Amino acid sequence: MPFVQNGNISIYYEVTGSGPALILGHSFLCSTKMWAPQIRSLSTGHTVINVDFRGHGKSELGDERFTIYDLKNDMLSVLDDIGVREAIWGGLSMGGFASLRAALENPGRVRGLMILDSAARVESRMRILKLKSMLSAARVVGMKPFMPQVVREMFSRHTIRQNPELVAEWKPRFMEVTLDIIAKYLHMLESRDDLIPRLSQIHKPTLVLAGEDDQALPVICSKEIADDIPDAKLVIVKDAGHLSTLEQPEIVTEHLMNFLDRFSV
Repeated sequence: MPFVQNGNISIYYEVTGSGPALILGHSFLCSTKMWAPQIRSLSTGHTVINVDFRGHGKSELGDERFTIYDLKNDMLSVLDDIGVREAIWGGLSMGGFASLRAALENPGRVRGLMILDSAARVESRMRILKLKSMLSAARVVGMKPFMPQVVREMFSRHTIRQNPELVAEWKPRFMEVTLDIIAKYLHMLESRDDLIPRLSQIHKPTLVLAGEDDQALPVICSKEIADDIPDAKLVIVKDAGHLSTLEQPEIVTEHLMNFLDRFSV
């Protein structure tokens, strides 16, 4: 299993397929498994590099606090480890946070962007306070009582009603993320900077995709990104929430593949 060291953190990644490089970053509480429905199709024409973020999947958390720029640098360390100079960056939620910052801070490492269910603004104070209150309560009673709320943030109402098997499959995976991991990511969210004034500086082909029923990062967040990046296209996916890759896998895969076609020439 491939790992790379970035400082004192061991980062796990998987590589499949061949062709132009595509690096993927997942959502909070998830792992490389979040992209499982897309990997086979994406790897038919690309070298797909699927990364576990710190504290998720098989990657280490470390003792120090970190920012979204550290997650971006973790992904760069993976690219360096396999000798890839430039890649298309695909990220959902915090994977999108990292990808946008790579396009701004390391434009020579980015060929294009696929930003799914993400945002460019700072986290709202109300949401931070809400998450801090939940974390404090979870330290007393555990995460299980909060799982219905987590499910509503991650999945659309349609998915919860029509695909309970998917929800049941992912609940225990969400529970694998410890309170220490959640606390460090809460700090990361709280320290996230505002990219809105800088998005017009991104001159990379960009697909912005959002689940119509995303409760964690509503569609307006994706619309802001698409409006401000010059070469961006916005796609709204019906009957999907925050984890659109899992909820509407065929539709999302089709949009990703259509976007990637422009890089095959």
